[in-house]
Amino acid sequence: LVDKVEAVLPNVPTNGNLRMFLAREYMKGRFRPKDFDKAKQFIRQAAEFGNEEALNNIATDYYYGQDVALDRDRAEALYRDLAFMGSNRSALALARSYSKGPSSRVYETRAFAYYIKAALNGSVTAMTELGRSYLAGAGVALDEAKGVQWLEKAAVAGNADAMTQLYYYYFIKNPTNQNPEAETWLNALVETEVPDMIVRKAVLLHERDPVGNRSEVFALLEHAEGLGSQFARRLKNAYTKQERDGGKG
Repeated sequence: LVDKVEAVLPNVPTNGNLRMFLAREYMKGRFRPKDFDKAKQFIRQAAEFGNEEALNNIATDYYYGQDVALDRDRAEALYRDLAFMGSNRSALALARSYSKGPSSRVYETRAFAYYIKAALNGSVTAMTELGRSYLAGAGVALDEAKGVQWLEKAAVAGNADAMTQLYYYYFIKNPTNQNPEAETWLNALVETEVPDMIVRKAVLLHERDPVGNRSEVFALLEHAEGLGSQFARRLKNAYTKQERDGGKG
């Protein structure tokens, strides 16, 4: 496919999407040797033809001073133009920039404005941040109902950060092992294969009934370990030792 795209490129001199495709391939180095200079060249060409991803890349380079002189004003001006044209990437970049700015109501309000712009335009990441903003009262009046509503919308779309936020929201209100609202989202995180939450589910079941839930507890811990959780391995060993010691310790 890369060969075909490169071959056809001279016949489509104003196609930014194809140039951005090639830029990604040279950045990744999967079907071509990595060549960052060539990738940057394609990004510049794609940007000249108005490709949103390329323009965002260039704005990010200016924001962080990557291969160009650092210029936050120029970066944010480009982000603002792109956000105005409907770019969720740029709206999120601006929101995060303002979130990291001086701790003031002005910056929080600016961040919130761009989060809501991207969320209304379908960004699941922005929906999650919007939910957090409402729960924290950051840039907007605190409103738990709206916060939960936006988080649930993002969670239903599969965003693990939103699920995690909802789990802790309900768990903090009722920090026991009998909390169906929190467990709903814990179960969703287990299905999404988040290692830390798989371990947390195992601990919950162990607290309820270490004998009756033994098989499920160890299956969960082994799965989390397979996903790279070292804590799952240590906890499995601790539970095994506890059983050998007759439930003590």
